[in-house]
Amino acid sequence: MQQATCQLTPQQAQFMQDHHTEIHRASTQLPEQSLAHLYTSLEYKTVFGDMLWDDALDRYQDWLAESGNIVDWTQVDAKGNRIKTLMDLFKRRTA
Repeated sequence: MQQATCQLTPQQAQFMQDHHTEIHRASTQLPEQSLAHLYTSLEYKTVFGDMLWDDALDRYQDWLAESGNIVDWTQVDAKGNRIKTLMDLFKRRTA
């Protein structure tokens, strides 16, 4: 049975949880921080197939919120000022 488009499979959720600290850390660093090594990895492609990283991250964020684990994904600069979310930065780089 196929999952709804806004959900993660158990394997996808586990992959994201396994890398949660790294993903969250990247969301609070300056834009030079990259997760390309993660979403271009063989492990990612095996678990997510052709799913784009922004879709996977959106689903993971939704999954966390639905499970009551809300995480602040807003990026901040060195002074602590909120600038952009990781998703906003990723979409801008790939547009």
